[in-house]
Amino acid sequence: MREAFDLILGAVAEPAMHGLLHFLWQGSAVALLLVGVLVLARPRRAETRYRLACGALVLMVILPVATALEHGLDNHARLVLGDPTDGGEAPHLDTTAAVRELARALPVEDTTSGLAGSLLQSVTARVEPADAAPWVLGTWLAGVGILSVLHLGGWFRVRRLTRLDVTPAPSEWQDRADHLRRTLGLDRAVRVLSSTAVQVPAAVGWLRPVILIPAAALSGMPVQQLECILAHELAHIHRRDYLVNLLQTCAETLLFYHPAVWWVSRLIRAERENCCDDTAVQLSGSRLLYARALVEFEELRQVTPRLAVGADGGSLLRRVERLIGGPEMSLHTHRNHLAGIAAALLVVLGGSMLALAAQSQVDDVVALATGATLADVSVKGRWYAERDGDELRLELSRRDRGDKRRGSWQNTIRVDEDDFDGLRFAEDAEFRLVRPAGTFAFAGDFEGDEGDGRFTFAADTDYLAELDELGTDDLSDTEVMVLASQNLEIATVRELRDLGYGPFDDDEIVTIAIFEVTPKYIRDMEKAGFENIPLDKLVAMRVHDVSRDYVQDMHEIGFVAVDVDDAISWSVHGVDVDDVRDLREEFGEDLTAEDVLSLKIHGVDHHYAQEMQQAGFHDLHHEQLLSMKIHGVHGDDVADLREEFDEDLTAEDVLSMKIHGVDADRVHALHEAGHENLDADEVLAWSIHNVSPAFIESTKDLGYDLDGEELLAWKIHGINRSYIESLAELGYANIDSDDLLAMKIHGVTPKWIRHLRDRGIDDLTAEELVRLKISGVDL
Repeated sequence: MREAFDLILGAVAEPAMHGLLHFLWQGSAVALLLVGVLVLARPRRAETRYRLACGALVLMVILPVATALEHGLDNHARLVLGDPTDGGEAPHLDTTAAVRELARALPVEDTTSGLAGSLLQSVTARVEPADAAPWVLGTWLAGVGILSVLHLGGWFRVRRLTRLDVTPAPSEWQDRADHLRRTLGLDRAVRVLSSTAVQVPAAVGWLRPVILIPAAALSGMPVQQLECILAHELAHIHRRDYLVNLLQTCAETLLFYHPAVWWVSRLIRAERENCCDDTAVQLSGSRLLYARALVEFEELRQVTPRLAVGADGGSLLRRVERLIGGPEMSLHTHRNHLAGIAAALLVVLGGSMLALAAQSQVDDVVALATGATLADVSVKGRWYAERDGDELRLELSRRDRGDKRRGSWQNTIRVDEDDFDGLRFAEDAEFRLVRPAGTFAFAGDFEGDEGDGRFTFAADTDYLAELDELGTDDLSDTEVMVLASQNLEIATVRELRDLGYGPFDDDEIVTIAIFEVTPKYIRDMEKAGFENIPLDKLVAMRVHDVSRDYVQDMHEIGFVAVDVDDAISWSVHGVDVDDVRDLREEFGEDLTAEDVLSLKIHGVDHHYAQEMQQAGFHDLHHEQLLSMKIHGVHGDDVADLREEFDEDLTAEDVLSMKIHGVDADRVHALHEAGHENLDADEVLAWSIHNVSPAFIESTKDLGYDLDGEELLAWKIHGINRSYIESLAELGYANIDSDDLLAMKIHGVTPKWIRHLRDRGIDDLTAEELVRLKISGVDL
């Protein structure tokens, strides 16, 4: 037994230990290689960065397996085969002792190199490999087991989301999703479900994918913005991100002990969202529209199950900044993890410092060429400009090596030509743009109305010191350059503080700059009747273009009590003064702000009211019309249903039928199944309880020709083929329909009948079985 254990130990545990331990330096080397590619090649496309990160993760999975196999083959050759004698058997070998001797005798250079080798050698000197291997492997298996249980629970939770608290989305949204799906070239069917269990959209499944949309979003977001979110989720499905995410989770589980794996995995998830954002922007045609859709979902945001892929992945602020020309996310989002990984890798692979030093010298030469002082330069990058009248459309892009929160950055701003110092439209142009937050120094060439070249940005230390006094510190170089590009002045920040806002953290100050939350805007809103508005509401108002004139227009037509949330919601959904006038003219002066918003969102207007009047429904209340529009009732539906029934259908009848899936096709199918004289109430009841043509056909196959009441009773009480066939096996065949119904209602089951027979009670009729059950005989 001991020899068998030692053989297994040498064949499995020790190679696995070598694979796991060697991966400590192998994984670090792969991560550093990925960092080097991202830093030096600077791929601009999110798809490129995503593929590079996925390739790095695949390589991380392969390396420990390859190392373990290599050591396993070595052990097999050295410890099991031995040195065969002439025609004789291989001599017996004590595998445990041999492993220990090999661990001591083999030179470190044969197994590893550098610091990893010395560490392993130190461990080997104190702990025998055969003794350590079970503990290393056992600890690893325990970690994998714990994470596997957690992920399996998450997987079950995700699958439950597609079955619990979901209803099919309105047909118009399914049609929009199908149109976007075809535009993407996605040939798989994708269902869109409305869910009350999720707070943000999510794509779930690979073979039969579904998109879960929060029920509140279907009634609370503009059509164009929700289409953007649908495009994002369809992009996940088109790219098979759900499957990739599952495989990625498996890699995280197997290599859980290495921080580089988690960093690369987070990078993959961030760039995955970037890729889908780019696809959504391409389909919608507007970066700003999609950015506003993301901001709209911030109020609904909640953690998405890890094994689902949703629109809330990553930092919302970073994604919005990127969409409107802000920093790329490849390194910026993971700055803290990258710093720790880089520190460990410098010890293992210190030679990479030579390449960084050489790159630094090149950057220093560029900085001197633009006239900046080396001590002040914090950011370097490229610029491209186009003249547009008296303005320059200026595109800035850079990778900031000096930023402690490393990241790429892109931005487009429009600047008056007079704001530049030394601007010349010629070759070898050198000019500057001085802003309160710092100075941009440009060097390059102009050809006609276009130019490009290199730039440097030096932050103004006094500006940063004043921000620090106002409570905003620890800004990254990226964030300072955003403040400079948006021309945020200290006076603006002071006025905001005087108005009761702040102190601001780094995200808040950048948000204020990007969305131009100014003291003037706040005072305008106060004049419009809004006071003490929270900062997040101010940002939302700016994002959705809520102006003082817009609010005052609403006041002038009688909506004096409109609050901040109403104003934001109205602006989000495009409610203007003419809309309100038209709705009041159609439905009366007693409409509330919430009524107006609901009617606008669902498209209930004068045209829809006329459509329902032409269908025969006059003087409907606006809430009735709203319900009918939400459930997709149109004039054609009403006309088709009336052709199938002789009676006069009310609006409530039509709405109930629409809710429960009764249409002309279903009624016609029931007629063809032999039930032509059903009234509207009967058809509705059949639909509610799923008395379908297929069910009717199945009862006929069993030899029963049931009337409408019997069919409904069978369905309500669960009489099906399985129940009837189980009774037939016990000798109760061709039972009358009424007897079957009585047996089912009173709980006469095949199992109960068998219990009776086991106790010698048999040859009972169906009626006798029912009487026994009614009398309380329950064995």
